[in-house]
Amino acid sequence: MKQILLVGLVLFFTLSNCLAQDDAYNSINKREKTKNQKIKSGYVFIDGKYFEQPYKVKRKGLSVFINREKIFSIEKPHNPLKLKSKPEMPLETLNQNSSLNAISAIKNKEYNLSYIRLIRLFYLENYDFDSACDSIKAFYSTLPNVKSIEPHKKSNYTFEIHAYNGEIVIFSLKNGRTFNKKYGPARKNTFSRRNLIRSTEAMISYISEELLDNSLLFLFTDETSLKSYYKYPITQNGIYNVYNILESNYSDSIKIDNLNKTINNKYVSSEIFKSYNAKGQIYELLNNIITSDSTYNQIKNSNK
Repeated sequence: MKQILLVGLVLFFTLSNCLAQDDAYNSINKREKTKNQKIKSGYVFIDGKYFEQPYKVKRKGLSVFINREKIFSIEKPHNPLKLKSKPEMPLETLNQNSSLNAISAIKNKEYNLSYIRLIRLFYLENYDFDSACDSIKAFYSTLPNVKSIEPHKKSNYTFEIHAYNGEIVIFSLKNGRTFNKKYGPARKNTFSRRNLIRSTEAMISYISEELLDNSLLFLFTDETSLKSYYKYPITQNGIYNVYNILESNYSDSIKIDNLNKTINNKYVSSEIFKSYNAKGQIYELLNNIITSDSTYNQIKNSNK
């Protein structure tokens, strides 16, 4: 399955962001406007190869295609653990004099993870987030070397672990919220097929609208599964900036650095630079876009 990184007028990254922004894209009118429509504007590059107009952006199952090229696939995240019962942590090596690091040193050979981490994951997988946080703190408080669990900055997911030997560790479960959303009790609704289809349709609508606005899209693929996206808009001036940077007399490294300041992605900046420097299709298209823009050429000529 392919991963697609869209840059130009759009960059795509995480499923949580996709679902969180779903309200911005759920207009039925917009979806109907672009559904099954052949788009004769915009420009699409996939792995440096230019795909000519017209473009048809469509969904097959949970995948999105531009013409016959798959550019996006979404699926319910697979949980490799699926902990149905709380692991029984052996406590023989712990006593009141034990350090707090000794807690993480107790390993589970089956999963090759510490018992304490597995227990945290168990609660995050089987309880809502707030209940999971409370249960994790309660478990820590039962350990032989833990004197008390204290709140930290009035946060439910960040707390202080006080040991009998005087150690104090501030522990945060903030990252556990993401795990809880993906694998916790609410995942059945969050990752229902209906919601996954809505996400793919939202992407179709967004890409179609960008192409209708004559956007320039660079797509780069690899062999992993893209499960969500993040959008990053670049204004029309951004295209001019890219062209000016590539045509400048700066060194190659400075050109790439300046491209990254415009595009905000080092990999994409490097790929665009290499393709342009080789006078490939990106070189031809960017020059055609710029030379056909009368306003840009007036500004360019006035600066000579």
